[in-house]
Amino acid sequence: MKAFTNTRRPGARLIAGLSMVGLAGALLTGCSGDNNPDGKLCDDATKALKDAGIEKPTEVLQIEDSAKMSKLGQDLKAAAENSKSDLAEPVNLLGKSAELAAKVKEDPSNADQLKSEMDEIGEQLRDEDNGEKAKELSKKCDAFKN
Repeated sequence: MKAFTNTRRPGARLIAGLSMVGLAGALLTGCSGDNNPDGKLCDDATKALKDAGIEKPTEVLQIEDSAKMSKLGQDLKAAAENSKSDLAEPVNLLGKSAELAAKVKEDPSNADQLKSEMDEIGEQLRDEDNGEKAKELSKKCDAFKN
């Protein structure tokens, strides 16, 4: 019995083979990275939270060490800045607020000076567009679920 060969499209097998290789590669890498900017943002932000010893963004103010809180803020801002995701702004604002909270913990007398910055970040977080982005991020990233 002779095997069926498609002579009309000789490249069809090659294309099908390359597609399977691409699918296998995506499955092996966990589908995150450059092809999924939201997934990479989630991975980087989750790592920053875990490195700080917390699991959820709501626990940021529970961090006692101001240096650790400042590092968390820097890591969250870096995750947002290095991300191509449209959902990065809430992560960036969370990083900024963690850095400001760390400054207040270091020197409580700075609280009055930093109040305007804190108010500005709070206003940006309450912005409708950022609110929608935060909701979408919470759907896609377990660390940001309520």
